[in-house]
Amino acid sequence: MLFVVLARLPLAIFLWIAVGLSLGWVAPLLFKTSIRGPKVLGDMVAGLLGALAGGSLIGLTMQGDDAFMLSNFTSIVGACLVVALWRALAFPRTA
Repeated sequence: MLFVVLARLPLAIFLWIAVGLSLGWVAPLLFKTSIRGPKVLGDMVAGLLGALAGGSLIGLTMQGDDAFMLSNFTSIVGACLVVALWRALAFPRTA
């Protein structure tokens, strides 16, 4: 059973990285801002960190097929939350 968990771990980490970077890249479209500039790089880093944190929260503490799917879902949620938090703190809206 431990071999199955260790065999899926690189795939899960690759998926978390892909999810984080892609959500960071798409964030300007969701927030209706410019795609150019330092905001995109910051969004991608924030998405990556959120996806790694969210995915590892479940992926490294649980085992089995359900944990693999749940860790992928939590990586998406984590990336969205961290990108939104990054946007709210780093670039506050002015009236």
